[in-house]
Amino acid sequence: MANRPSVFISYAHKDGMDFVRRLAFALEMYMDVYWDRRLQAGSYPVQLFSEIENRDYFLFVMTPYSLDSKWCRDELNYAEQNGKQIALARVYSGEGTTDSELDSNYTYGDFTEDFDVGFRRLTAMILGQPFSSWELLSLAPTKTLLSYLKYGAIPGLIAKTFIEWVVVAKIWNVLQEYAIKYNLSIIHQGKHFTPSGVLNLCPVLIEEYSQSRNFVGISMVSSAKPIIEKFVSELMLLNDNNHIVAGKLSSELLEETKKFLLQDTTLNRDFKLMATIQGWFDFEVAEKLRVLINDHSRRSKYLY
Repeated sequence: MANRPSVFISYAHKDGMDFVRRLAFALEMYMDVYWDRRLQAGSYPVQLFSEIENRDYFLFVMTPYSLDSKWCRDELNYAEQNGKQIALARVYSGEGTTDSELDSNYTYGDFTEDFDVGFRRLTAMILGQPFSSWELLSLAPTKTLLSYLKYGAIPGLIAKTFIEWVVVAKIWNVLQEYAIKYNLSIIHQGKHFTPSGVLNLCPVLIEEYSQSRNFVGISMVSSAKPIIEKFVSELMLLNDNNHIVAGKLSSELLEETKKFLLQDTTLNRDFKLMATIQGWFDFEVAEKLRVLINDHSRRSKYLY
């Protein structure tokens, strides 16, 4: 996304790494984030000053070690000298976890009791309006949740996992049931429960349907194949942090899958199933997306 705001996160590795990992992953949905993942030794790496210069905002994560760290203080001073917009994140409560001088000069997001409360406060300060962390997006209504997917507000890793499930649970299920109905022996030869496996099977299915002049089967597989190819050749190869492109592709593939299922019911004259798909498809896939968000959210919380 062009012209996204950017932020440099300053923190201490000893007591801030897990929190910053979680925070940076959530902030990446809305802005470009830089945080130094390496535990440095020796003199201060001057390239970090350049990173501060190149960011719109500077975020100081207050923990006992960062407040006592010369490096973190040097980064903060450098950001001040360069006129950067500065915000704070308070992670822990109790003695030594905040600084009265900093509190009086800058506003902060308070993460001590609730991650999302702090996140909404922080995004309001930096982005001008509060956003919820992706970890809470599962609470959104069906249409809203699917729109979050479309516009890249859901992590790319989750979007990719979600569409992989759609390909296997929806498209492959239809192809498999139809092949079993016509007793194709190839359907029992090995497992095809991955998008790549299904894609490799498509030419074989088309060949078998061609030999029996089963034009419905040919049409079904020919319609499914481009959807699966798009997943394997485009979405599956994306970096997990390419959230916006992953969301856009996922939304497109979801709509194409729905059209494929409706086409299948038309070819097989199953108008009752067609009505079911039209009424329940969005709800069913959204429920699966909620489960994936919640699963990944639980893993994220274990880090912090």
